[in-house]
Amino acid sequence: MSPIKTQINRWLDELERVHGRGAETVRNYHLYLKRFLAWSNITAAREIDRALIDRYRQWLGSQPNRQRRPLEHSTQNYHLIALRSFLAYLRAHRQPALPPEQVRLFTVRPALPHILGPSELEALLAAPQKTGEAEAIQLRDKALMELLFATGLRVAELAALKRSALGPTLTVTATDKTPRQLALTNQSRYWLERYLAKRADHSPALFVRFDRARSKTVDALTPRSIQRLIHRYATVVGLSKKITPQTIRNTVAHRLLASGANLSAVKTQLGHASAITTKRYGTVAAANG
Repeated sequence: MSPIKTQINRWLDELERVHGRGAETVRNYHLYLKRFLAWSNITAAREIDRALIDRYRQWLGSQPNRQRRPLEHSTQNYHLIALRSFLAYLRAHRQPALPPEQVRLFTVRPALPHILGPSELEALLAAPQKTGEAEAIQLRDKALMELLFATGLRVAELAALKRSALGPTLTVTATDKTPRQLALTNQSRYWLERYLAKRADHSPALFVRFDRARSKTVDALTPRSIQRLIHRYATVVGLSKKITPQTIRNTVAHRLLASGANLSAVKTQLGHASAITTKRYGTVAAANG
């Protein structure tokens, strides 16, 4: 196996295990990079330079889609984003690689974020109590869903929460960022208290696994396990659209802005680096208003 293929496999593994990317996302990234390698015929990441990227962009523009039409710029960007992400991984691990920002993307109008309607939201929140699972699991999942809809946390932030984060507010600490203090709804606090009262372990993690047969320790839920949990509940209540933690985050942002919340306050709550990201949800609110 060539050096670059080994690096790609390690990166894909890290995406799923550490960053909680879904299996479909990882498969797509793998497909995009396989195409890049097949086209470029390179064996080492050091061979990737700006001239190669420019030729790759031209090649992508010449490729047909299933309708035998040129690939949309958005589809070409998927290939380029996968390559940028891989280069960023290499540099983060102190391996020589082209700066990812030198892989230029095509300018496309971003799609509006996918959000849940009121009836879908209500159904998803009620789903944990319709599965016949053990009471501890029902309480954990109900508390998790209520907290997610109350705060709009990223799935990685949710998985990393400790019991100590709970107080008059919820303290969310992201890497290299100032902790955010988020208000809890009465409903989310009620279910969190019921869930924690049911636990008999001393793990500091807020949301833990209950499959003791597989592990003697009390492990925290991972981002991937939370993604699976949400997908499962969406299926249980018959939601046909694909529901992810990001869908819930989108919905929280939309509901806040639609109710008249200040743009800056919503940006702070969601932990957005730029108000431009937050404004997209204002567009959704206006479109649905």
